Amino acid sequence: MGAVTINHALTQNVNAIASSILINSSGSLSGSANTLTLTNSISGTNFSISGTMNVSGTHAVTFAGTAVHSISGTVNFNNVSTSTGVNFGTGSSVKNSFTINTGGFVSVNPPTYNAASTLVYNTGGIYNRNTEWSSAIGAGYPFHLQLSGNTTLRVNNGTNLQRQIAGNLTIDAGSTFS
Repeated sequence: MGAVTINHALTQNVNAIASSILINSSGSLSGSANTLTLTNSISGTNFSISGTMNVSGTHAVTFAGTAVHSISGTVNFNNVSTSTGVNFGTGSSVKNSFTINTGGFVSVNPPTYNAASTLVYNTGGIYNRNTEWSSAIGAGYPFHLQLSGNTTLRVNNGTNLQRQIAGNLTIDAGSTFS
């Protein structure tokens, strides 16, 4: 596991783990069925793109470790999950799903959720809604919302601001709103 720099067209055909990813302007990353895990204990820009990322299908990016991962450039995530902090920067979007697992959170700059994408809370305990769902338009405004894994979501989190979603709300057995 180390830092990865991509300077050419690369197709991810296997699951991979790295501490950081840099896709230079001459580089591209594609894939359709594997997971790219970024795990790091040093906060900073761990995912930087000036090239392109063209992923589809079940391809996923997972953020892990103890660091707050920061993203720079325009990144269209297919599926993304976190069990640590993430700063999505100003150019990140989610095509299918963004899952917040135990220990995960958005530190600043939520992603833009595409139509039909789902924000999934899967923390297995009490979670205070925050930056990931902080708007009624643009970045931070989820399309669908799902509570899974016995998660209790505190929607107002002391702010008394109403929140809305563009699509469906799914609450799996054992999960609740608070």
